[in-house]
Amino acid sequence: MIRDKWHRCNLKQLLFLFVVFSIAFTVILHQTRRGRAVKTLEQIGAKIVYQSQPRHWIDTFIGYANLVGLSSIELEGTSFGDEHVYLFDSLADLQFLSLADTKLTDQGVSLLPHMPGRCN
Repeated sequence: MIRDKWHRCNLKQLLFLFVVFSIAFTVILHQTRRGRAVKTLEQIGAKIVYQSQPRHWIDTFIGYANLVGLSSIELEGTSFGDEHVYLFDSLADLQFLSLADTKLTDQGVSLLPHMPGRCN
């Protein structure tokens, strides 16, 4: 019985393909969460400022270049409250955040420093 070479693959090739697809899936999933967070903040009334250039070629390739380099979010006078604090989990590169005149309580503010990418 003759077998074609393309039917055969070894364990190293399968492992390599698994790693490549896992990395791609992780990047896409992170960008999707980030996109949903930005969209929700915009619906609340946030003013969002982006930096002009993406940091990585993969961001441009995936199509999320407008989310790369998030500079600032101004939530002044919006309905932003404690229930929205989780949105910052996927916005680790945020440089400036304005929360004046929002519905955020002391308990909600205490959650902000404990998020990934934030310093205490």
